Amino acid sequence: MNTPNVRPVFNLIILDESGSMQSIKTSIVGSFNETLQVIINADQKHEDQNHFVTFVTFDSEGIREHNYLQPASSLQKLTMETYLPGAATPLYDAIGESVLKLKHEIERQKPADYDVLVTILTDGQENASRKFTGVGIKNIIDELKQQKWVFSYIGANHNVEATAAMMGIEHTIRFESEEESVQSIMQQDMSSRATFFEKRVFNYNPKKTSEPIGLSFEEEF
Repeated sequence: MNTPNVRPVFNLIILDESGSMQSIKTSIVGSFNETLQVIINADQKHEDQNHFVTFVTFDSEGIREHNYLQPASSLQKLTMETYLPGAATPLYDAIGESVLKLKHEIERQKPADYDVLVTILTDGQENASRKFTGVGIKNIIDELKQQKWVFSYIGANHNVEATAAMMGIEHTIRFESEEESVQSIMQQDMSSRATFFEKRVFNYNPKKTSEPIGLSFEEEF
């Protein structure tokens, strides 16, 4: 995966697949696939970026990897048959297991420089984790933010800002559990993601002088 003069970008998407997501299933599937297309477009457009996607869904029956460090060029889309909401919400376990697995893989690869974007989307609070606690997740996230990992939390039906803050996540988007609201917030996320990728080109190519537009969820770069 390590190619000279090409910066790997690791996109980790953690999607709630608990029963309450059933009411917005159609919009989730469509919007997720549009997000994948944003990543594919960035990979094709920016020659100095090499994009990989890890996509995880979770409920209390298990944590499922649909893509693991998959190159953008060969991403598998989500379908109505592969996204099947049911059961409860082990949010902490899904975050902890997914993030630590990616962290260990990056440490194994030892890239000279890289970006990690972690997006968590859920319509309910934690209620089923067995391995990780909120404090444990915050400790992990606080450590990884020092390594320039970027976390965003997209949520509904609970105090989104307070829940995210408890885990050390500043960048949040709130939505309502209805199809139109999901489409709107996912458009925001896609726009921020595309702008982030564009901004990295300017950061790493001093010959470019134009200033990219600001990001809604990532202002420290």
